[in-house]
Amino acid sequence: MQKEYQAIIVGSGPAGAACAKALKNEGVEVLVIEKDKLPRNKTCSGVLFGQTQVLLDLYFGGLPPGDVYCDPKIIKAENILEWNKERGFFTYVWELPKDGQSFPQDFYNVWRSKFDYWLLNESGAAYIDDCKFNNYSIENGKVKVEVSRNDKENIDLYCSYLIGADGGGSRLRPLL
Repeated sequence: MQKEYQAIIVGSGPAGAACAKALKNEGVEVLVIEKDKLPRNKTCSGVLFGQTQVLLDLYFGGLPPGDVYCDPKIIKAENILEWNKERGFFTYVWELPKDGQSFPQDFYNVWRSKFDYWLLNESGAAYIDDCKFNNYSIENGKVKVEVSRNDKENIDLYCSYLIGADGGGSRLRPLL
């Protein structure tokens, strides 16, 4: 396994995968590390809103394949309601037109575990799963990233750029 990369991203969710894709598109050699075994076990679904669909088409070349969707596959924007005392129930507006562009009003319901894994694979970046970020330091002008694999094997990786995309409970970002 190569031990030095231009960029290492901690976290393989949508933010990490999108960052990896953008960097790969610019010719950057990227490694994504993920603490969980992939595909991650997520029991929730997620919704691909209209603007997300446009962005997936623009940056990932289209929407995910059929096995990523769950039932109901389509959630119509007009069926999503909000409540307040004065108005009662009314249609909740998720997205407003931006820069003169309107967005699809049929939202897609996806399994997060499958969607996140599809995004990561579509990014084209190398990745290591079941790989826990432990710490980082600067060594000889490079960022030394200390990880452990399978909670046993310690690995030192090196990069020029270290990116935290490991969610709200990030282990990396407080250290940065």
